[in-house]
Amino acid sequence: MSETVWVHANLIAILWFAEARVMARKRRYIHNALQAGATMEEIMEVLKLCVAQGVQACNLAVPILAEELARHTDTQA
Repeated sequence: MSETVWVHANLIAILWFAEARVMARKRRYIHNALQAGATMEEIMEVLKLCVAQGVQACNLAVPILAEELARHTDTQA
């Protein structure tokens, strides 16, 4: 995968996460969790688990994506 494609894909993901509606929803969930009695440490643990799962998903998906992009490039040539 070329560096340009990788950067472009990451910028799209960052912009999606930064979208105001998404972030507002996340803040609301955290606020509701605090109201329900969750501690900040518990919330941070959940966020850490989410990040770990996201990294694992990327570790599995990126090689598959690279393989498919290579196959697609080969069929276009």
